[in-house]
Amino acid sequence: MSKDEYRASVWATDYLIPDVNLIKTVLDGYNTVTHLAEQLFVTEWFMSKKIYILKMRFRKLGVKLKFRDFLKPEVYKKYFKADGNIRFLDGK
Repeated sequence: MSKDEYRASVWATDYLIPDVNLIKTVLDGYNTVTHLAEQLFVTEWFMSKKIYILKMRFRKLGVKLKFRDFLKPEVYKKYFKADGNIRFLDGK
């Protein structure tokens, strides 16, 4: 995947699935890619892409999480603020 394709994927997933919406959905108990995709009105492929991009964002910050970790509410409670921003990006 080229840099431009990756940027386009990031933009598209952030536009159609804002982090806040994903967090709320996982915290509401939806913990499979299929259920998340249904709730957020996207395809399973697109939902998987969103989770992969989140995984890469964390990896760049030095946090290694597995794909399946992003289906667990604990990850969102630990690393995200209520507004959808990653906690340690601003040092808090």
